[in-house]
Amino acid sequence: MSDDVIPQQILLLAAIVVGIISIYLTAFPFGTIFSVIAVIVAVILGTNTLRHIGNYSLGTGIPSIVYLLSTCGLISMIAAMSISNYLSNDFLFPLLSVVLSIVLAWIIALICRYVFGIEIEILAWSFMGLSMASNIALMGLSTFLASTYNPNVIFSNVIFNGLILLLLLMCVMTIQNPYNSCMGSNEDQLRTLTLALSIAFLMFIVLSVIGMLTDVNYVIFLIISIIGWILTFKKYYDYSLRQAAEVKYHGFWTKGDEGGYYDK
Repeated sequence: MSDDVIPQQILLLAAIVVGIISIYLTAFPFGTIFSVIAVIVAVILGTNTLRHIGNYSLGTGIPSIVYLLSTCGLISMIAAMSISNYLSNDFLFPLLSVVLSIVLAWIIALICRYVFGIEIEILAWSFMGLSMASNIALMGLSTFLASTYNPNVIFSNVIFNGLILLLLLMCVMTIQNPYNSCMGSNEDQLRTLTLALSIAFLMFIVLSVIGMLTDVNYVIFLIISIIGWILTFKKYYDYSLRQAAEVKYHGFWTKGDEGGYYDK
């Protein structure tokens, strides 16, 4: 893994501040665009956190880690919705959801350390960062379809009809796939995060089509998502060409350790 061009602390701060504020702004007219912003900062944080986890020889555990902590984010979101609804305080929902995701991930990190004996210095903060990123991403995806952070509307438009399962899988793949695609000795932060942005816009293309089934105005987000995907994927392609090693092929396949060539 290469050194971070953008420090993890900056990405974490941006995800917390920009992500939470963006979720609150979805209650205003045309606030759906802020859902996109919330998802983007969350996905970038989640993917960059995976880079650090993979650097500690936990690469084979990345799929299970992402599923585990994305589920933590989902459970925290639903719990916060229930508590906010019980207290009749919708404003409490986004902030409480993030806090619960951090606490739940911290508990899991303690179990991993003191029950399973996993002694890794970044375990706690990486688990909390990934759970929080997944939580903000899921709230952003939910508010994108519900056009508000009101828990009752989210329950009716996203959870009750089962779309939340699709959003969970999208969240997992958007955070996990970029690092899995770019991991290796020459993995680069800008290339990996650019691919994360590309996949996020690709996800919004699908969600915009789903939104158009009930609101034709989602065609605007479909156009924005297509343009965003083209630009970010082209940038990822440029990074890949710039950083790729030169490979030359010659002769036939060798006979393993014996050397020489296969004869036909």
